[in-house]
Amino acid sequence: MAECGELLAETVLEILNRIEYRPELPLTCARTEIELPYRKLNDQEIQGTARGAQRFIDPKIYEREIAALTRHIAANPAERAEVQAIGFGEHAFVSVPGELFAELGLELKVRAYPTRVAVVGYANGSVGYLPHRAAFERGGYETTFCGSSRLAPGAGEMVVDAAARLVAALS
Repeated sequence: MAECGELLAETVLEILNRIEYRPELPLTCARTEIELPYRKLNDQEIQGTARGAQRFIDPKIYEREIAALTRHIAANPAERAEVQAIGFGEHAFVSVPGELFAELGLELKVRAYPTRVAVVGYANGSVGYLPHRAAFERGGYETTFCGSSRLAPGAGEMVVDAAARLVAALS
């Protein structure tokens, strides 16, 4: 433990000596609200028998949740979601209200370059999983219709588009 602690302390001191401090660092922010579409449902999605569907809990729980969710979707055409960007110098935190798939986070980083982006998930609400389109073709737990996976294919890309516009607006 002592050897590990000493190594850690040496490394921290070395980094601290190299840090460049700036007297002024511009701090900017931008936000937007977007409408994310719900899935167009079919019997296979509702019953969890669609290609690639994976359910891992008691079917009775799904039945209760799905019934309420389908009523909600029938009454509401889309889900409002807030996306936010906070910039400081050449860096930005982008907050999204769900779990953005890694591929989409990487796409955002490429589109935002030269700004260095860190994605903050489950910020300002929760719309559940935000998969990329190809994930819906592949299937899996995160794309199986339920409360945490209720948005249409393409919703994740809509979040990335909104976030990229916000990052561009920061400069």
